[in-house]
Amino acid sequence: MTSSDKKQKFVRLRINAGLTQRQVAEALGVTETTIRNWESGLREPKPTFSVTQKLMELYNCSISDLVQAVEEAKAGRAEKTGQ
Repeated sequence: MTSSDKKQKFVRLRINAGLTQRQVAEALGVTETTIRNWESGLREPKPTFSVTQKLMELYNCSISDLVQAVEEAKAGRAEKTGQ
C-alpha cells in the first residue's frame, strides 16, 4: 500500500459519507483547514469523546475504523516526510 493510499482512508470515510470538508468542519465546529490537516496526517483529531462520537456518526463508521484512518494518515505523512 502506498503512502497515498494510507492517508486516503480518512478521506474515503468522509467521501463515502457524502460529506465535504466544509460540512464536517461545520458539524464539529472547526475550520476546513483543521479537517484538511487531519486528513493529511499533519494533525490528529482531539481525542475527546464528543469529537470521536460525532466523527463516527458523520462517517457512519466504528471507532476502530476511525482510529485506523487516523493512524494511516499519520503513517502516510511520516513516509512522505521521511520521519
